[in-house]
Amino acid sequence: MKRIFNYINIFFIFTFVFSFPYFATAGPFIAYSLNEAERRLKNSVPPTTELMEMGRITHISGIVYDREYKDLIIVGQLNKGEPEISLDEFVVALRAKLIHKKVPLVSIDRSSETEKTGKQVVRFEGGISNTKFGKYLFEADVILKKLGLGILDAERWGVKSYFYMSSKHWKETGTDDSVHSRFWLKPGEGSFVAVREGVGVVTKLHIDVLTEVLSSIENGESVINSINFRDEIGEIFATGLEKKFDEVSKYYTPLKRLDMLFRCVGLAEAVERLYKYVSFKPKMDFWLHEYKVKHVETRNDYPILEKKKLLQDGEKATTMTISGGIELKALILDLKDGNIKAFRDIVIKSRPDGNVLTWRVPLGGWRSFENSKIEVVEDTFIEDTSKGLSLEQKLGTSLFKRFSPVDSSGILMDMHPNKDIGGISIDVEITPDSFINETNDDTLSKAIEKSSPKKDSVSWKFKYSE
Repeated sequence: MKRIFNYINIFFIFTFVFSFPYFATAGPFIAYSLNEAERRLKNSVPPTTELMEMGRITHISGIVYDREYKDLIIVGQLNKGEPEISLDEFVVALRAKLIHKKVPLVSIDRSSETEKTGKQVVRFEGGISNTKFGKYLFEADVILKKLGLGILDAERWGVKSYFYMSSKHWKETGTDDSVHSRFWLKPGEGSFVAVREGVGVVTKLHIDVLTEVLSSIENGESVINSINFRDEIGEIFATGLEKKFDEVSKYYTPLKRLDMLFRCVGLAEAVERLYKYVSFKPKMDFWLHEYKVKHVETRNDYPILEKKKLLQDGEKATTMTISGGIELKALILDLKDGNIKAFRDIVIKSRPDGNVLTWRVPLGGWRSFENSKIEVVEDTFIEDTSKGLSLEQKLGTSLFKRFSPVDSSGILMDMHPNKDIGGISIDVEITPDSFINETNDDTLSKAIEKSSPKKDSVSWKFKYSE
């Protein structure tokens, strides 16, 4: 076998299905008033769990604008077994989109000092550094990298690490051709954030993977944008992790939080979109400029994650170094009137009188909306090109693998680091003039009118049957 200095750059974005089994443990729908939260915080009301964790909502469903009070109301479910969502996460996402005009991003990159220190620089964008939001994204990125390397075990779920499969493949075939692949995420069928006047709704989230080989070395020659070359090991690893992601995420909480963070960004993007309606005039100054987000220390650097293995014939060592993250985009649609209008009306009509922070909303029928078949008239999902990103600058969970020669004593020779790209990012794309056909059903709205909540109640329950 030839002893050549080759390295393989593998850029990953995995397919994950964020289909958390919340229907099995679904709790009541809760509405949370941002106006009332602002009033209490300004009046130094003690920061209760209900106040600081948005009524204990764990699964965000949408946001409603109450024109009468110029109030934004966050709506979601209180589901057992799902990570908590604090007010800070929503505010950070809101500021990232409305003030910083960027998507939340964490990127781990090499610097000129990396070779000396063995550490990479951690970069945050969208104003998320030193926040819990930034910390959560960073933790999820590290978990994904460690799973790829096999530093964290996923074999209990039948998922072999990319490092293990790469080593096994080399032993069986002796192949050390270089390949530069990227695996990137996009919303799957039926995944979108719906926007209509006065309301934004986050539906079920299902993420698909798209695998792309950007370049390779085939028969000793470099090929750019190779269309015939496949990264079969990457495909096997991504598919395996996709199938078992629900089970893996139950064990590794940082992965489970990704759904929650996506939904916060989805709401922030929906708010930005709602400004196109002249009737949308919420009170936002406090949340954008005055509210103090809790300081949570985030890292400025992180050690290079490496896993080395001397292959069987003793002539070559395999080193895998990982950096990068996730780019998560979602489709936002404008909807025709229908069930989404009923969603808005139910939330507003169920609002009790007085200074109420949270209240229960009879949205049992909304589950059937999320599961129903929806006809998309025009699929206008557009890859975002406004940022001017080249292929090398696009983001994704990245794995770098390279083969390097060793001398007769087994010492590695002439190993140079690869250039890092990537990061962990959450983005929501808006594509205007997209519509969904729905039937108008105000059955739930009429049911609301039969109930009469007590004045000044914090929450209340409706008698309702589907």
